[in-house]
Amino acid sequence: KLPANIYQRWHFAGQFWIGVSAWPALWQYFELPVPMIDDPNHPDGRVPDPFWYNWQRCPSEAAINQLWVAGDKMLDLGWVYTVIAGVLNLLVIYDAYAGPAFREEPPGAPPKPTGDRSSQEATA
Repeated sequence: KLPANIYQRWHFAGQFWIGVSAWPALWQYFELPVPMIDDPNHPDGRVPDPFWYNWQRCPSEAAINQLWVAGDKMLDLGWVYTVIAGVLNLLVIYDAYAGPAFREEPPGAPPKPTGDRSSQEATA
């Protein structure tokens, strides 16, 4: 199950690095238990907390199919924006790690003027 889902959800790799906001998706994927609350109307006396139970939960297959049939290109556009955001996240991580790319001057190149008058007078 996990390798097939990694293949089908490869774009999540770009969103995973966003941090804590990606954790609910993992929580639901691995079907971890949700917090329970007391409910005197339920036979067991306890039910899943509706806020946490439905937090970022994937809609049913029927609801998704209805969106694809009745909707326009909104879902396709959302997918494209999500993938672009994931790639930008990776670029920001790379920039934070490696910094901007500067090319070093070749050996023997004349120094660039700095605009400081005292340094220009000293070289003259």
